[in-house]
Formats: sequence, structure tokens, C-alpha cells
Amino acid sequence: MTLSFAGVKDGHLRVVFEVSEDGQVSERFASKQVTWPWQTAAKSFRKADIGSKKAEGLRKAWHEHLRSIDAIGLRGAFLDSIVELQLPPHHAFPRMARTSFGDAKSPPWVGAFGSDLQNEAARFRTELVSQLSRLNSVCRVIEPRAENLNAFGAEIGELLILSCVGVETCLSSVLRANSHPKTRFTTNDFYELCEPLRLREYKLAFADYPWLEPFSPFLEWNSASPTKSLRWYDRYNGEKHDRTNCVRRGKLIDSFNAISAFAVLQVAQFGVQPLRDGAGPLNKHFSLVAHPVWPPEQQYIELHMQAGRIPWCLTPFFNAKHT
Repeated sequence: MTLSFAGVKDGHLRVVFEVSEDGQVSERFASKQVTWPWQTAAKSFRKADIGSKKAEGLRKAWHEHLRSIDAIGLRGAFLDSIVELQLPPHHAFPRMARTSFGDAKSPPWVGAFGSDLQNEAARFRTELVSQLSRLNSVCRVIEPRAENLNAFGAEIGELLILSCVGVETCLSSVLRANSHPKTRFTTNDFYELCEPLRLREYKLAFADYPWLEPFSPFLEWNSASPTKSLRWYDRYNGEKHDRTNCVRRGKLIDSFNAISAFAVLQVAQFGVQPLRDGAGPLNKHFSLVAHPVWPPEQQYIELHMQAGRIPWCLTPFFNAKHT
């Protein structure tokens, strides 16, 4: 199996090494950056054996190679560290947006999807805007303050169901796109996406109701109780199956959480751009207060060829997980 390693200088990506099964090393990133002074050095870098400590061996071999070349402007190519990448350059998990290398503090924006998923992202955005409109209609009757957030009723229950169906659709789509072995899913299966999508780390604030605390809809999600640990989702089940029981009826706060969850899953799948484009609801109706920060080894690396961008290679998460 080929391994990929990223070389970092001052927090910025400088080189990407590929190590083949027989130990041959080549560079795949700097050698394609036509304006970089160390492009030629990267193209000529070859190594047959870097030893068992691959990261340390790569850094040493690369620095020796740079010192052997009489060229100007190579100081920035000397590396602070080398990390092994979860995916090779220009590979991505389907419907799992992340940041690009060196831009970890930004919200996820790199998503490997074509026109079909762009259309799907647009449809999801339209559904979200519709749900926000219905929520605002409810809040014109029930002031969304602390003492009213446990209010319930037919419109609140229907809004909760609508939002949670959207949540289930998103989670199911991500599982299918990433070759999950099952075809019918439960919350146990949905929970398998909590870590790879880093869902607990998202936090949203509603611009129209600035007095409300930001919502972290997945913060309490756990594997021991994947349904009941999401109180808003558990009450959604109550709305579906037990509407006569007031204890299990969906509350106004649950609708806020469910709509937040639906928005989070759109960002987690497609990045922030679809919700920002045009009349998108991000920033207009709500803001992303907190989002995941991926470590360097989990960030995506996009390659730019001289002829322009090249298509992403999609690697299903559940296939990569078991290789």
C-alpha cells in the first residue's frame, strides 16, 4: 500500500511524499507548483530507502537533497515536521467536507462533488430556508424566550418532523455514499458518522433571536444511547408514534435544535459555500459560531496541474476504514 506524507513549514504545506510498497519515494505536490523556486528540486527528488521511521527518514533525506542542490530560494522548503496523511493528495471522502491543508481554522469548504451534488445541495438549502420561514411564523406567535421554549403544538410538532426527516436523509446519504455495509439504517448506524464528520463540534446561533444561546445539536450524542441522547430526536419519535403523550411531544426548543442539526449536516457534507451563495441562510439567518478544526493529517490536499484542476478521487470512508 502506498503511503502519503505531508511536509510542513510554518504551518504551510510545502511537499507531499509518496512511499510505495517497495520503499521508493517521490514528491507529488511541490513538483507541480510552477511558480515555486523548489519545483525543480522536488521533481528531481528520489529515494530508495528511508528506513523504518518513515517521517524522520523523509525529512532527513529531503534536507540532504536540498543541500546538495546549488539553487536560490530553497530556504522555505526546509521542513519543521512531516505527518502521515489519512488520504493521498487529491483524494476525499464522498459527502464529507473538510478544510484544505494549511487552512485548518476556516470552516469546512472543500467538498469533492460534481453538478449532481451541487443540485442536491441547492435543494437541501431550499428546504432549510422553508423550515426557517415556518419557525419564524411560530415565533411570531410564541416569543422564543426561555420561559416559552417548552411550548408544544401541532405546528411545532410538524416542523420538528420535517427537520428530522431532513436530518435522516442527510445521514443516510452520507452512509450510502461511503459504502456502509448496511442498506437500512438505525441511529446506531447514524452515530458512526459522528466522529468522521466531527458533528459535536458545530455550534449555530440564530441571527433573528440573538438572545438565545447558540445551539450544539449533536453535543450530547453518544453510542450508549444513540436515540435518547439526542433529546430533540427522541421527541421527534414521540411526535411520530405517541402524540397523545404530552411528555414526548416535540417542544419549540427541539425545533430549534432539529433545524440546527439539518443546517450542520449540510455544511458537513457540502461545505459552507452552498449556504452562503446568493440568498443562502448562512450569515443572514444564522451564523456558524464553532466548527471542527481538522489536524493536518486529516485535511484534504488539492492538486493543481498546469492544464488546470483535475477531478477529485473519491475514497469511501468505510472502505478506507477497513484497509
